[in-house]
Amino acid sequence: GLQEELTKTERELGVARADADDRKDQLDSQRRELEEQLRQANAARAAMQEELAKAERELGALRESADGGGEQLRLAEEVADQWETEHAAAEAEMSTLRDELYEFDKLKYDYEEAERELERRREEQEDLEQRAT
Repeated sequence: GLQEELTKTERELGVARADADDRKDQLDSQRRELEEQLRQANAARAAMQEELAKAERELGALRESADGGGEQLRLAEEVADQWETEHAAAEAEMSTLRDELYEFDKLKYDYEEAERELERRREEQEDLEQRAT
């Protein structure tokens, strides 16, 4: 009776622990992927900011020398507008990645809570086994 119950509980804990370990590995892998995406997005953002600054410098120089360079000025303004659009898209992507990292951290916390519960049950099982002997 009691020994069978303990054996069954032990088996269930083992399966739950293996599942939890698999899930933790998946979450750790996802976190590494998200962190890499965020790093790449930050690098792309920095490159875009540099390009935008360059376009703005060129635009400023063209405005200063506005000696009939109307077409060049228009093209430079288009480039600056394009970079601003791409910069906004990169900001939105980074925001999404930050949201995903936050969700990941919540999942990891839930996993750690479940792990603590498993440990508590294992300790209860050990107490039962000691009392049974």
